Amino acid sequence: MSLEPGLYLVATPIGNLEDITLRALRVLKEVDRIACEDTRQTQKLLNHFDISTSTISYHEHNEQSRTLELIALLQQGGRVAVVSDAGTPAFSDPGLDLVRAAVAAGVLIIPIPGANAALAALIASGLDTDRFLYVGFLAAKAGTRRTELEALAARIQGLTLVVYEAPHRILETLADVEAVWGESVRVVVARELTKLHEEFLRGTVREVRAELAARDRIRGEIVLLIDAAPVAQPANAGGSVVRQVSQLMEAAPMRSTVASRATVSGRCRSTCPPAMIRLSSAGVPWPTSRPSSSTAMRSAKWSASSRYWVVRKIVTPEADNSRMISHMVRRLRGSKPVVGSSKKMTLGWPTSVMARSRRRRIPPE
Repeated sequence: MSLEPGLYLVATPIGNLEDITLRALRVLKEVDRIACEDTRQTQKLLNHFDISTSTISYHEHNEQSRTLELIALLQQGGRVAVVSDAGTPAFSDPGLDLVRAAVAAGVLIIPIPGANAALAALIASGLDTDRFLYVGFLAAKAGTRRTELEALAARIQGLTLVVYEAPHRILETLADVEAVWGESVRVVVARELTKLHEEFLRGTVREVRAELAARDRIRGEIVLLIDAAPVAQPANAGGSVVRQVSQLMEAAPMRSTVASRATVSGRCRSTCPPAMIRLSSAGVPWPTSRPSSSTAMRSAKWSASSRYWVVRKIVTPEADNSRMISHMVRRLRGSKPVVGSSKKMTLGWPTSVMARSRRRRIPPE
């Protein structure tokens, strides 16, 4: 029976070529064209199984232009297969834009299931398989990655977290996991799945990180699974910067607020520019001593002469920046528009005030 016209999403092996299905081989032989993430990589698979179907590149750099070309072919009654280098297309791989365009165009879409690294790692991990959350690749930047993990920890209700990670970043990611969930959280590192050197490391995050850190080099594609229990927020945690500003403005009258550069603990400067909040009311109840919790405000000091709070460090579950704070202030209080750059943002205060605030130093914690 010949193939119907339509878009075929074909899963390919993630390491062991024997994992390809008979149906996938038939589809790859009978379609008019195969759209590949890397034509060179896919050609090895096709040569191994004596498949001569023509290929065309389809990757993140040409997705938009190639999508239009492939949709035109499909609307003419063509049969197109989409494959990634390994695993299932459109699953942390190119293909989603084409699928959405095919749905909009009324094109028939046929999934051809097969190998998948996330599911293979999950079923062999020993962690909960009934409730899990797949998040794909985390951010490469340390500050953004930590923020993503904190946001996940704040909203999940006890399930298995499935993450793809590169070998050169796995130690940093495990350190972030330990900082967010604690050293006793259970994790599984699945490495080189279905390949010759397949490996599963199971234990607490501290144990697994120590095992990997002792090696000269970490190789292979990695799936990280986390037994992510809910993380309770301390009673004195202030929440996001925007939320704290909103609560302060509702608690006491203010005439203006200034957002400027400082330091935000646990965030890279480019991701989360820090905040210095200037308040005209001396009675706003911000803490004047450092709380014991690492997720609460670290340090704050009231300057009676200049009448402002200097907030040295804030740890928040969200990457709020100074522009967001200023936007919140304007929305709540109708203040003047922000002027200046990200290095100096004011709401109409004199330059001398800003200069004085920048000269102000806070004793080390």
